[in-house]
Amino acid sequence: MAAPKPASTPPGAPPRPSPEENVVVAIIGPIRRADIDALCARVRRIAEASEVTVVICDVRDLGSPDGEALDALARLQLMARRIGREMRLRNASPELRELLALAGLADILR
Repeated sequence: MAAPKPASTPPGAPPRPSPEENVVVAIIGPIRRADIDALCARVRRIAEASEVTVVICDVRDLGSPDGEALDALARLQLMARRIGREMRLRNASPELRELLALAGLADILR
């Protein structure tokens, strides 16, 4: 009789997503400069706790985009690349897309 296979996750624990799944993180504004480090750390913990390849930042509740929001999104993108993940934006407002284009970040923050 063969020994049972060990469980991939402990009983009662939520299953880990497979590498092809994405994780969605809500980015809620307004973002202040003092909040950016904590935001990046939170998103990094979420991304590293899974095996996802793409982190999707839902920016629907970002509010009016400004310099701090752009800085936060650019730093999130950089953090994602450093840990081997891709970052994409979801639900970007026309104002945010315009600001990204004006800042030259439209091709980097998709």
